[in-house]
Amino acid sequence: ELSIEDVDHVDEHILLRPGYDSYRPFPLAPGSYVMMSVTDSGSGIDPQILSHIFEPFYTTKPKGEGTGLGLAVVYGGVSQSGGAINVLTKPGHGSTFQIFIPTIIGSALQKAEQQATAGRGKGRILIIEDDDDVRVLIAEMLANAGYSVTEAANPREVLANLVSADVDLILTDVVMPDMGGPEFAQVWLDRHPEAKFLFMSGYFDEDRYPDQLSSQSLLLKPFKPAELITMIEQKLGAGQ
Repeated sequence: ELSIEDVDHVDEHILLRPGYDSYRPFPLAPGSYVMMSVTDSGSGIDPQILSHIFEPFYTTKPKGEGTGLGLAVVYGGVSQSGGAINVLTKPGHGSTFQIFIPTIIGSALQKAEQQATAGRGKGRILIIEDDDDVRVLIAEMLANAGYSVTEAANPREVLANLVSADVDLILTDVVMPDMGGPEFAQVWLDRHPEAKFLFMSGYFDEDRYPDQLSSQSLLLKPFKPAELITMIEQKLGAGQ
């Protein structure tokens, strides 16, 4: 069930429902909003996982059946618009997702842009990731932190000079079709010995890349934005 309405004042009558758990990943500022509500009749969300549902790569589905990016992408879009999300759920009675978008969207977008510009990140990052949803989400994380971002769907694009590699750090997935991240790094470092790499993966063969995939150079999926930014800062050298 989908409904859309104008809301001039958001109060507990809207955000809370008797007998239901409520969760908001970020606060809702006072103001006028357009509220879109999506309600299902499913089994509801377990209270123990409710606070994790917007985390990138978080999924309760079996391995290979879900990326855990759907709600994370929604989270990113709504937060950048200056809006908010409220979840109402009860095991056995379904869930309602309330999405609040500011009525004056121009000022909200300006505020989001200012917050991104004020990010602590300084540097140019190349992301190599074959999954489009994952790549877009990570690019959004880094842009919000203040980094300049370039994207490539696979290492061949970089080697063929279809994508600029004039960057300070290359963030690449480990396992990709045709050429993996560590194989690409070996080729690239022969050309550019000063290049810096950070690898990311949800699964990999630990014995295949023992020298390259150390704890200082590998970020395991799922990861949070703060974990990604911290490792990039360590690679680039904070304050340099």
